[in-house]
Amino acid sequence: MGKHIYIIIISIVFNFLQLSARKYDCVRLDDLSKTSNGKNVISLRDSYVHDAAVSLEILPRNARVMKPTRSEVRYKDITLVQPGTLASVLGDEINDIDSLVVRGPINADDFHTIWSSSFYGGLSVANLEYAQIAGNRIPKNAFWYQSEQYTPGSEYIDCIPLRRIILPQGLVEIGEAAFCYAIGLEDVNLPSSLRAINKRSFSDCISLNVNPLVIPEGVEEIGHMAFVNCKSLTGKVILPTTLKKINSGAFFSTKITECNFPEGLKEIGDAAFYATRLKEAILPNSCQSLSGGDHFALNYELKKVRFPEGLTIIPISFVDNCIELTEFIMPNSIEKIEERAFWQCGKLQELQLSSNLKSIGLEGLYY
Repeated sequence: MGKHIYIIIISIVFNFLQLSARKYDCVRLDDLSKTSNGKNVISLRDSYVHDAAVSLEILPRNARVMKPTRSEVRYKDITLVQPGTLASVLGDEINDIDSLVVRGPINADDFHTIWSSSFYGGLSVANLEYAQIAGNRIPKNAFWYQSEQYTPGSEYIDCIPLRRIILPQGLVEIGEAAFCYAIGLEDVNLPSSLRAINKRSFSDCISLNVNPLVIPEGVEEIGHMAFVNCKSLTGKVILPTTLKKINSGAFFSTKITECNFPEGLKEIGDAAFYATRLKEAILPNSCQSLSGGDHFALNYELKKVRFPEGLTIIPISFVDNCIELTEFIMPNSIEKIEERAFWQCGKLQELQLSSNLKSIGLEGLYY
């Protein structure tokens, strides 16, 4: 027993010395604040995503990732017979691999091994195309271990250098915060079998650049802050006809330029498309819930919005600071325009108001 504890302590010290000797690339993550009206998404997100005593809400917005030290690419192709055995099969090579293919059954323990190979060894590509994932679900926090990636009081979050991952057909769910803070992740496929993208799945994946980003048919909900601050998402998003709900902050501070809103969509949450680069937002009449506010605020390239018929309120700061907005189609069902709904929409020269309009909030039409 004493010898086993001694080995664990030696392993921890060795990993700590490895981390201390690393050279890093450092980046500043964008603040998750709604600057147009002083409100802060952090106070709204209520993520409950942590595996240590420190909540994500108080983590610093500085990140760093280890610079590669190997001069040659090392590739490993592994076939597992039993799940949970990847670490033992890799053995001493776990921290000496750049690219890894895993075949056969894998579970949460194996995902931790892949994470460890990336965090401590610099693994950049993981091919799971031929893997059978337990429960067909990527586990919660699969590539984010806060207790090992953040030291309380530190100015930085330490991130994995994983650049690409290939997911298998048959996958149905991406777990909560699965790729959170994977700041080097550039490419991931979303299999057609996927049915659930949970909250913060790709939070702060600032290098993610998939164009178009196709959310598979069958997905009904995009989780809270699922793609928040994925600022390298600069193209088109294709939403499925099955989609019912886009949760708060889902595409907050991405740079997407185009997105369809399918008939059947029922709800868009607070700041879901805040500070994107959408050109237009044609909302279906099925969308009868706009919780919170700031849904399309700070979209500096937004030119046209169609508001759903049947809703009676245009929410607070709905298109706040959409400085290029020239067309807003308002249905006659609207009875109230909340404060700052059209703040600083200076190019909106004509706005046909609802004949049922009863009240306009403070600076609701302030240009």
